[in-house]
Amino acid sequence: MDVDGVLHPDPKRVPRQEVAALAWLDHLVPLLVAHPDVELLVHSSWRETYTPAELQDMLHPLEERFAGVAPPGERGAAIAEWKRSNAPDAVLLAIDDDIELQAQPGIEVLHCDPMSGLSDVSVQRAIEDWLARTRP
Repeated sequence: MDVDGVLHPDPKRVPRQEVAALAWLDHLVPLLVAHPDVELLVHSSWRETYTPAELQDMLHPLEERFAGVAPPGERGAAIAEWKRSNAPDAVLLAIDDDIELQAQPGIEVLHCDPMSGLSDVSVQRAIEDWLARTRP
């Protein structure tokens, strides 16, 4: 998942002092309760600033679901490379506010509004639907 525009408003669009970092992470928690096999891969530009351990700590209370970070490079290619190297049979859902990110085999994309991200009920429903469709 992305961070800016997904877990909090995109700071490029609102004054930084009005952005509470990871403010919408709590919206993801109840969606994943019934899906203990779901892990979180960070493909955000935050992976270039923070270490994987720092990102994992930031994902509290979902830190135990942290699968790691996508390798360096363009997001779509980086997600695909991580999948090939770490979970070739997994079905991934990339949650991002960047409409340029496109689906690939085994990687679905859920685009969200950069000002509402995971706080948007329609995004939450789309995640629930994806979880129901892909449940083993």
